[in-house]
Amino acid sequence: MSIVRTFLLLAASVAAWSQSTQDELRYSPERMRMAVELRTRTQTLHFVEAGWNIALIVLILRLRVASRIRARGVVVIAAILAIIAVAALPLDLYRHSLALRYGLSIQGWGSWLWDWIKGNALGAAVAIPLLAAGFALARRVRNWWIWVWAGTVAVMAAVTFLVPIAVDPMFNHFRPLSERHADLIPKLEQVSARAGLHIPPERMFEMEASEKSRAVNAYLTGFGSSKRIVLWDTTMATLTPQQIQTVFAHEAGHYVLQHVPKGLALASIALLFLIYALYRVLGRDAGNPASLPKALLFLALVGFLSEPAVNGYSRWQEHQADIFELEAMNGLAPDEGQNSAQVDLIMADTNLEHPRPNPLVVSWLYDHPPSAKRMRFALHYIPAGRLIKF
Repeated sequence: MSIVRTFLLLAASVAAWSQSTQDELRYSPERMRMAVELRTRTQTLHFVEAGWNIALIVLILRLRVASRIRARGVVVIAAILAIIAVAALPLDLYRHSLALRYGLSIQGWGSWLWDWIKGNALGAAVAIPLLAAGFALARRVRNWWIWVWAGTVAVMAAVTFLVPIAVDPMFNHFRPLSERHADLIPKLEQVSARAGLHIPPERMFEMEASEKSRAVNAYLTGFGSSKRIVLWDTTMATLTPQQIQTVFAHEAGHYVLQHVPKGLALASIALLFLIYALYRVLGRDAGNPASLPKALLFLALVGFLSEPAVNGYSRWQEHQADIFELEAMNGLAPDEGQNSAQVDLIMADTNLEHPRPNPLVVSWLYDHPPSAKRMRFALHYIPAGRLIKF
């Protein structure tokens, strides 16, 4: 129960801060109210979900559920993962209901449930064989953790490569950016030229996000031959061509600065220590699939406690991409700082970002710097007149 109380206290601190929030971002009063309400609820929900997941695994351990399942191996693994996924469904449903209520999502319940099933099935298709192989290795090899680490890194790299070409199309429709926005390609190539690189048009994609969402976004995904920049069609509909250049410049920063492979390398190092720690925690039970709840509890606790470090690293990468963006747009926009700040404000307003989030929430949950901070930086940044190599 002490674990549950800890997460409830964290959730309560989010709500308490929100009640004393003062404006940092300039939304309309109605949008301000909606943003504060929505983000207070979703941020509180994050801590509730983490506490619920850990409490559930503790309950599974105390009731010895894994030992009571009249099967072995893969069946035990699948059953435990299924229990956890189904138990999380009510909170997942609530999260989607919030997105619908506040207008960020327009995805119907049938479509959402189908995505939920596909997402969990894909996760299970990766996790079950990986876990089964790990338990088999632990029964046969003394230093199994080295081999499990190597296999996990290989799977992680393969998944990162395959997601944009095999997984993402299962959830959204994609098309080459040039198919409907050929007029934008020369403008984006201007940004590429300023960045000193060539991003082929075949690596620029548009995602039909408007089928499910009103939010705006863009991202870099994949690596090697699957690496690409994706712009949501909602972003294309919301921003001006010059503002789209700015968004593209930011993503080009991730591209040039090799943030995806660097992230994979850092994650691989962290996994080495994590799997060795798991090896020590499980001890002689490592080869028994019934020890899966114990392993999941350890991973859940480490995962939750490491969120500030993981998201802090992500915010640092985003800040580097922001600098790259401002340097790349220097000379392409009359005032690159003002232009960047306008983009930040439009995206924050459209996505109902909290105008002044709790600093604890920022350090724990935010994988991007708060938009108000990004805007202040953009407005005061003086470009060096060249693209900085980090």
